[in-house]
Amino acid sequence: MEGIKERTASKSRKKMKLAAFILSTITLTYFLIWKIGPFLGQLGGLGLLGLFFISMAENATVIFPAIFLSLSIPLAVSLASQNSLVIISLVFATGASLGEGVGYFLGRYGKKLINGDDNKLYMRCEGWVRRHGKWAIIFLSISPFPPFDLVGIAAGVLKYPAWKFIFFCFLGRVFKYAILVGGAGEIWKLLSKLFPAT
Repeated sequence: MEGIKERTASKSRKKMKLAAFILSTITLTYFLIWKIGPFLGQLGGLGLLGLFFISMAENATVIFPAIFLSLSIPLAVSLASQNSLVIISLVFATGASLGEGVGYFLGRYGKKLINGDDNKLYMRCEGWVRRHGKWAIIFLSISPFPPFDLVGIAAGVLKYPAWKFIFFCFLGRVFKYAILVGGAGEIWKLLSKLFPAT
């Protein structure tokens, strides 16, 4: 009977630690967004360098998507008129891959705070990374679901080499952003023809 109480208390403490950790991460993330959001908007004037930093910032948020996506996609589309889609995708993906390192290092060094057993989606991501390694990272970095932060955390927990994680994330993100920016650019051209400026 006493062993059951101890396990229950231990699970409760882990859940409380996890809840406190998630709450503090969310609070810190949104505090930083509030404080540096206006500054990031000004980075758009820096062209490709601004795209790199905005992309890195939006991908450095953990679990919850950043509001910066409303800055990065329009900026990337506007830069597409001056630069090749390949260059824009490479810059966008480099910033995103480095930003995703936050989730990776959170998993790598915060394993004691994160109890993945209680989170089915996290456990699924960990299983995919464990079984499929680079292919899971590439595919899931292209896909909008599941939240890629969980993949980064799983890779960190599994002690997947950081440079490999960032490199394979980069490969998937180049493909993703080429499709996103290229598609958004084509839609913009179509809308401009359908609704010309007066």
